[in-house]
Amino acid sequence: MDSEPQGMNPRGIHRLDTAREADPKTKGEYHGAVLHVDKANIYQLGNDSQVVRHDRDRFKETPHVGEGARIGYDNGRAVMLNRTSEPSPSRGNPTITTPARPAHDRGR
Repeated sequence: MDSEPQGMNPRGIHRLDTAREADPKTKGEYHGAVLHVDKANIYQLGNDSQVVRHDRDRFKETPHVGEGARIGYDNGRAVMLNRTSEPSPSRGNPTITTPARPAHDRGR
């Protein structure tokens, strides 16, 4: 596949048909830019410049093309390790704001 530089993807030809399959039983991590996403697979360029194929059905959330991804496996499920699933401090707890007083009321 001929790719344009997008995100962290290097320029060049990356053959998806020769990608090695990611092992969902491994305890390790796969690091590198996401090259391509289709209906069935996610292709990632590893540190060794070899393309790795991940089964898209194993992901809860799909990485984006060009994203620098750290992908690990937990009980056969793919996990994006560089994304946090923790809620942000503002989620779930609405911020209460008071309306600003008009300028003529200030100082009273």
